Amino acid sequence: MEKEKVFGYIVLPALSVAFVVISFLLFINPKNARLLKRKLHLGAAIIALTSISLTFQSCVTCYEPAQELPPNEFFLNTENDSINILLNETNKITGYISNPVASGFYYRIIRDELIYQSGKIEALDGAYNSDMEDFEITLNDSLYGLYDLLFYSGRPDEYSYDAKYVLNILEIK
Repeated sequence: MEKEKVFGYIVLPALSVAFVVISFLLFINPKNARLLKRKLHLGAAIIALTSISLTFQSCVTCYEPAQELPPNEFFLNTENDSINILLNETNKITGYISNPVASGFYYRIIRDELIYQSGKIEALDGAYNSDMEDFEITLNDSLYGLYDLLFYSGRPDEYSYDAKYVLNILEIK
């Protein structure tokens, strides 16, 4: 049994019972100096041991600890998993990487297993040194139609990607 449990279940209740018994005896015989001295010593011991036991125990709360952010999560400035780009308004895709810990970040724009554009994602401030790093991807002017935008943390020639978005590039004339 742990020391805290022994103290909480055996020692402190025993001292409390002794304190109550001595208090009752002192109530019957109020002029007994020896009982008064024992009562004061027991009361002081109960207070001291209670404060010591509460000080050395770890604080128990009803709250769950905060969850750590998963590493290398990609987010785009969009409402859902698809992006509509009007080339006569912009040719840039913006987003951020949450908790970046990989050595490098890459993207690929593909359709039917063919790579139409790929590259390394650089942080806008030049370094991945905070919990959220903004990035920007400039699209080639020759891209039109529906593509898959894949994000990688690590080498881009790996088969598994970290995030996938549907990319719809339109040109309105």
